[in-house]
Parts: sequence; C-alpha cells; structure tokens
Amino acid sequence: MPTPPIPPIRPRRWLVLCAVGLSACAPALNWREVRPAGAEGLLATFPCKPQEAQRQVPLPGLPDVVTVHLLSCEADGSRWALSHLSVPDASLVPVALRALAAATRGNLEAASREAARQAQAASAQAGSEPLAQPAVRASELPPAAVPRMTPQSDSRTWRFEARRPGEGGGASVPLTVTASHFSHGLTVFQASVWQPGEAASAHSGREGVTTFLRGFHFPG
Repeated sequence: MPTPPIPPIRPRRWLVLCAVGLSACAPALNWREVRPAGAEGLLATFPCKPQEAQRQVPLPGLPDVVTVHLLSCEADGSRWALSHLSVPDASLVPVALRALAAATRGNLEAASREAARQAQAASAQAGSEPLAQPAVRASELPPAAVPRMTPQSDSRTWRFEARRPGEGGGASVPLTVTASHFSHGLTVFQASVWQPGEAASAHSGREGVTTFLRGFHFPG
C-alpha cells in the first residue's frame, strides 16, 4: 500500500505543539501532520517522516489473524510508531486494546530475557558473577484523551521499563516504551515511543513523548 502524501504542518498547529515544551521543537524533531490510510480519518503528528508497513499478527482473544498497519520512523535516538487494526465486532474492541498492550509487554519481556542471557554468558566467560537483570516494570499513566475517540475503559497508557541486548553481544541497554491505546469505532490504535536510556531520561525526550501523544485527533 503506498504511503499517503504528508502535508506540511500548519503554522498555527505548530505553535500549539511547541507550547507543550520548547525542547520538543528541537531541530532533531521535525514535526509534521500525517493522516494514515484506513485509520478512521485520524490525524497524527510525527517528528519524522514515517514509513508504512503491514503485518499479519495473531492476537490473544481475537478469532483470526489480524492485519496490523504500522507507521514508524526514527528521530532523536527514538522510534515513534502508530499501529492500528480493525475488528469485526464491537465486543472485540476492548479485547484488542488489551491484547496490544500485552503483546508490547511480551516483546519487551522477551528482549529482557535475551539481555539477561547475554549478560550471564559474558560473566561466565569472564569468570565473574553475573549482574542481576531487572524484570520489565510497568506503570500506568493517565489514559489516552484523543479528541472524538470512542470511550473505552481499556483505553490506557503504559510506561514499560526494560532492557534490550546490546549491539554485537555487548552490555544490555535500558529501554523505555510509552504506549497509548485508544479506539474509534471498530478500529483500535497503539501509539508508542521506544527510547533507549539516554533519550528517555533527557528533557527533550520526555517533552517529545508528550507532544507525540497529544498530537492525535479524529475529525469532527
């Protein structure tokens, strides 16, 4: 599916986004408006030009493999992503919201286990005691508040703290993922930011996440 054209961000909206925090308007974050295809008219705001992909994914609780549409890009040391999928029945919307959050956490737990395995192997080779690898920590943030989204009790926002394997078998890297889940009609969304330790702890990184998550809205 071709990537839809990305219009330049309107000056007035740019000022609103910058008002969230001046650091979020750093040159590394080149904000622009994006209207993903097949996404209920959702207008998103990305700090870089996203690429589009599709994946066939089995999600617990859903009767069939679903097509997940993904837009993502990298900027300022972080990955910015929007996933969305459609379900055939309204009763499956909360199921899909929970399943997306569980799948994200499961991926991070798998990465943390691999990081721990690498650390143990490196310690054994060096003849030293392996360092403890913390499990994935999840904390719930204020829920998504996307204008004109469909109210759902499972529309939640999470911050996951994990570790991923280092490049070339090196030391593991802390990874923070902020994931917000919301829906409109029969379409379910996950907006997420994946940040290594330095990007997650930087002021510009925190402000960028806030700007990204506040940049979604559905047409009136």
